[in-house]
Amino acid sequence: MRLVELANGDFAHTVVRLLVFATWRLALFDRLRTSRDPVLAAVANKGVKELTYHRDYAARWVVTLGAGTAESKRRTADALLEIFPFVDELFAPTQDELVLAEVGVGVDPRTVRPEFDAVVAQVLHAAEMEEPLHVSPVSSAAAADVPDCIPGHWDCFSPKCRASLGSTRKGCGDRGCHHRLVRAGDRRLGDGSGDAVAYTGRPRRHPIGRRRSELRLCDNHSHLFRVSSDGDDARRHRAQAERCGYGSVQIKTQLSPPWSSDWISEEGLAKLRTAGYSVPGAAPRRAAGPIALTLTAKPRDILCPQCGSANTRLSSEFGATLCKALYRCLDCLEPFDHVKEI
Repeated sequence: MRLVELANGDFAHTVVRLLVFATWRLALFDRLRTSRDPVLAAVANKGVKELTYHRDYAARWVVTLGAGTAESKRRTADALLEIFPFVDELFAPTQDELVLAEVGVGVDPRTVRPEFDAVVAQVLHAAEMEEPLHVSPVSSAAAADVPDCIPGHWDCFSPKCRASLGSTRKGCGDRGCHHRLVRAGDRRLGDGSGDAVAYTGRPRRHPIGRRRSELRLCDNHSHLFRVSSDGDDARRHRAQAERCGYGSVQIKTQLSPPWSSDWISEEGLAKLRTAGYSVPGAAPRRAAGPIALTLTAKPRDILCPQCGSANTRLSSEFGATLCKALYRCLDCLEPFDHVKEI
């Protein structure tokens, strides 16, 4: 899609583009959670949590810039004019999407347009901005002039390589580009080698016998990639478990349910406190229906991890990473991160 291929602009351009993309993507993923394909449903379940962060982060910045100075408001208005011609393409379904939606596997993107419009309108109202009118939508990337030599793989190429291929209607001769295409094809279609889709990061141990344990890998991110079922990550976790005295360790990957901060053990919470973090409380339970936009910080009863004071103040809902909020203690005056409830 053309939206994500636009050249980087100023900060207003960045947050407006992120708002548009994340709002659309979140609505799609929210519906994919009920997909008949269990892998798609599991990935969507994980992705919803991350996309909610990204959408709300961008929304709050658009409100800050739009309701800020005359200069920030002008830049935000310019960004809206540049981004909005690319919005309609997000909701133009391909034939494959329509077929998958018909059998309950995919989503027809046209069905999420009302939710997208409602969220964007809410953000722009809070930002004291108006949606650009009479913008001319760009043509769909699917309708681009695709060279005959690479049917079905046009989307795998970078914009620079597309320009070269499109102008000559021949291969560009860039061997690195060919390698990228092959890797993209492998990820999309699979290579039949028996490799397993796996998540890395968060191991959870499940005893299954006196001298045997099952280690399940479940990440708190939805970045999906292909690794050998006995790859480096699995070997690393197995070796670590065996060093801790578990004689026979079986490695499995777990796609669902998605990782939650409720899974952090008491030992893990203690280590976070020792490292100077404020630990998460109980993870929120989602209500049915579209995911509500939050333009204001959620109130929390936070204790300073340095001195234990409850006299703390939120500095930023988004800290060094989106899963942390930045606070400051008003007694000892120390800043600290709060790990959010996920």
